[in-house]
Amino acid sequence: MMNVSICKLIKSFLVCHLALLIIIFLLSSCNNQPADLLSPPLLDKKHHEAFIKIKNFIPKNSKLTSPLKGDNKNAVYLLDYNNDEAEEIIYFYKTEDPYAPLRMGIIKDNSFINATSIGFSGNEIDKFCYYDFDRDGIFEFLILKMNSNGKLKDFIVVKEHSGILKAVYAKAIEDFELFDVDGDGIFELLEFDKKHAKMNIVKFKENDRFERIAAVDLDGNLKEIKSITIGRASKDTDAIFIDEQLGEEISATELLILQNEREKNVFSNYLYKYSEKILKPYYVKSKDVDGDGIIEIAIPEMLNHSKDSAVWIHKWFQWDRKRGLIYHCSTYDSMEYYFVIPRFLDGKIHIEIEEEKTLFYSQNREKLLFSIYKVDKKHQEKGRGDKIFEVLNADYYLDCKDISIRKDEILKSIWKHEE
Repeated sequence: MMNVSICKLIKSFLVCHLALLIIIFLLSSCNNQPADLLSPPLLDKKHHEAFIKIKNFIPKNSKLTSPLKGDNKNAVYLLDYNNDEAEEIIYFYKTEDPYAPLRMGIIKDNSFINATSIGFSGNEIDKFCYYDFDRDGIFEFLILKMNSNGKLKDFIVVKEHSGILKAVYAKAIEDFELFDVDGDGIFELLEFDKKHAKMNIVKFKENDRFERIAAVDLDGNLKEIKSITIGRASKDTDAIFIDEQLGEEISATELLILQNEREKNVFSNYLYKYSEKILKPYYVKSKDVDGDGIIEIAIPEMLNHSKDSAVWIHKWFQWDRKRGLIYHCSTYDSMEYYFVIPRFLDGKIHIEIEEEKTLFYSQNREKLLFSIYKVDKKHQEKGRGDKIFEVLNADYYLDCKDISIRKDEILKSIWKHEE
């Protein structure tokens, strides 16, 4: 009798765990990764209740899916999108519907019955954000979706009217951003059209209409937009930095600024319709490399070359309205950090790369100045010098060999790459 009871207990235990695994599977992301439904930061009560509600609305064999890029990469959002002082549940999921496999759903008013959704064709949600263009207190939802071939993309603006989600605008574009072009405090929509090599500036009008108010020519050889960065080009100039792929091995950066209430492509030669911009052998994202609040543009350059290896550094330039591009600094980049080369070493070093270690020599290689190296956390006793930062399962150290080197200058010049 005791053996029978034990068997029943084991059977009950296995059934419960199997049911739990099925729930986790159904609520997993369709990007070949779990949607982190049971891990931080989604362990709070509100999210737990949200997932229970979602499970009651999504069809059988559906899975939550997350946008691939941008600032909003969650499958589920708790958001007061309609200014009613209550958080609604916004979520994305995939279904087996061959005509509209992608869907966006909203569950309103903490209810199990007040819900709506809208379906799209396509394979993945590429990018998602929300903004109140007309200042009526209700967000418009901006969705960039990728079609099944993985190349063509469609952009859709969705808004809720009387409990129903409707598409109020649609366009085939490569990417989009929001930017206050005319300084009126309301963002315009920037559409990046790879097919026609243009950036369209689109303004929201009455009755949910979007109207193109201007267009800026981009490079006619544009193959792919790699990144779009909005920030300061100088202390008094906001700008749009577009890092592009022009061919198999050529990349470039375009810089768009506001001039006479219109966007101007700084590096474009309109006479020949060809952008006289900075060409580079590979893509490097424009960014504020040293924390001064100004976005810099990178040009890769080979520092030293041997039969065994080539070492590249990135030379960073700032834009000046009168003088054009001005050299700002150089960096050495690894996979997990970058080193802003101090002025007193700029142009005076030779770099060698070994396994888990980067060696910095004097320019003629007569003297080893310092090294930056990685030590597994299991072997921390091998760490020498000053610990710089931690990564998963490892620590980075600075080991100065030359006493004349200003160690504090080196330490503050090493930046961990953003996650």
